[in-house]
Amino acid sequence: MIRRAFELAKVVTQTRIRVTQRGIEEGVQSNCFHCRVVCAVKRVFKATEVWVGEIIIVTKEGAQRTYVTLTAAVDFIERFDSAMLEFESPKPFNFTLDERVRATLGGNRASEG
Repeated sequence: MIRRAFELAKVVTQTRIRVTQRGIEEGVQSNCFHCRVVCAVKRVFKATEVWVGEIIIVTKEGAQRTYVTLTAAVDFIERFDSAMLEFESPKPFNFTLDERVRATLGGNRASEG
């Protein structure tokens, strides 16, 4: 349901996120506070908090932004959390977060005077 609402929204900005080999090596399996995707998003946005699930919520300076989590990021988290890292380590990857705004009927009320 949430994902569908975001698909209908208009993309206003895109932010590229890079999960590096160093980040993977420093990651902690099954720890949502030290997840490599969370740490990469935190670094790029200079965020105070990041939560990753079906959506990614980024908190910075008291404001929140919400993004749909891309399949590539979800797949990485699942592989990272389930891998025996001494035998199999996920590879670095990049993904793009699209910031979207929902169209509203009757225009943007905040801008109406």
